[in-house]
Amino acid sequence: MYKRFVLDNGLRIILAPKAESKVASVIVLVRNGFEYEPKELNGISHFWEHMSFRGTEKRPTSKEISRDIESKGGFLNAFTGEEIVVYCAKIPAAHLEVAVDLISDMLLNSKLGLEHIEREIKVIIEEINAVNDSIEESLEELWAKFLYKGTLAGRSVLGTKTSVRGITREKLQDYLRNHYRSQNIVISVAGNIDCQKTLALIERYFLDISRGDVPEKPKIRISQDKPAVLAKYKETEQTHFYLGVRMPTFNIFSPQVYAIKLLNMILGGNTSSRLFLRVREEMGLAYEIKTDIELFTDRSHLYAYAGTAHQKTEEAIRAICDEYKNIAQNGVSPEELEAAKEYKIGTLTVAFEDSLYLASFLGEYELFLNKILTPEEEFKNFRKVKTEDINHIAKTIFQPKNLNLVLIGPHKNEKRFEKILTDF
Repeated sequence: MYKRFVLDNGLRIILAPKAESKVASVIVLVRNGFEYEPKELNGISHFWEHMSFRGTEKRPTSKEISRDIESKGGFLNAFTGEEIVVYCAKIPAAHLEVAVDLISDMLLNSKLGLEHIEREIKVIIEEINAVNDSIEESLEELWAKFLYKGTLAGRSVLGTKTSVRGITREKLQDYLRNHYRSQNIVISVAGNIDCQKTLALIERYFLDISRGDVPEKPKIRISQDKPAVLAKYKETEQTHFYLGVRMPTFNIFSPQVYAIKLLNMILGGNTSSRLFLRVREEMGLAYEIKTDIELFTDRSHLYAYAGTAHQKTEEAIRAICDEYKNIAQNGVSPEELEAAKEYKIGTLTVAFEDSLYLASFLGEYELFLNKILTPEEEFKNFRKVKTEDINHIAKTIFQPKNLNLVLIGPHKNEKRFEKILTDF
């Protein structure tokens, strides 16, 4: 069903034909991101992503880039993360070549005009200002900086105003030349496609990507032996906080990832979850309450997010701690686990109907694990999880020494929050 090819230049291609679809999705995944950046160039991965939309020789301005995809009813997007940079397009299947041509042109032929670079510096500085003004985005960034302080993972994807101002055309060209090579790029295409024709298209447009060694990312190593709290004072309507744990022994390669994902689902992954029912439905402490996990090549973490009234902050934190403690001490029931499995498999079944999601799923497995994992295999892995798998993980991670809390709101006394975590 899914086919894997390797071009002469080492570029890996994953093709997933879906005859019943009327669209095609192209995604280019690069094993790169802000954790690969030297400190003085923090933000350059994100900066380059922006610059690729500024124009090429064939499409001199961003207007031509947008016009070429939108005139066919398609869309184009990109994003930069810690360990990945992604370019993607979805388009009616008859116009697949437009998407392949466009993304290859952006990646291989960006003009990197000096006037565009100067303008983009101003744009990204305004983006940094916008993040600082956004409570949710500020909290997300503050959490990462606090959780991984002193490491590459504790930096911002946007960089700092100083590092962004130091980005030049020469530095962009050098970074692109050293980090965007065939060994760390995967192209995944899904939808109504003919595999041989699609492969020929990719060969035609992407064969110029060069081979060569790419820099390795230093592994993130950080330890913790007691609970930690950071309160950022700000006059807000609500107190917003993340409360969670580092999981340094688990990563995207760990066989326990399926149990971790189901643990997250049971705790706060939907409106049937423990935290939603307890914190919102029973106690009325928050409108939004959820948990999430982040999995990387060298670590992972799990956290709960809530926004609550200032005077109810301690109560909300205690309620979340109680649920962490309860699941660590008493585990999950077979019925709870089965419900979580059915929900997860059901939502994935729906998601895989989207050609862009399917292309991304297959591409990420190839990029990081060097293999194709089919949706059916993904379902099977979730079904294999047992209650004892989840119970062991919960008991391992939910301990006082592992707890971290980051808040934004009008709070100055961190000690009272530390006591809640210490008394866990």
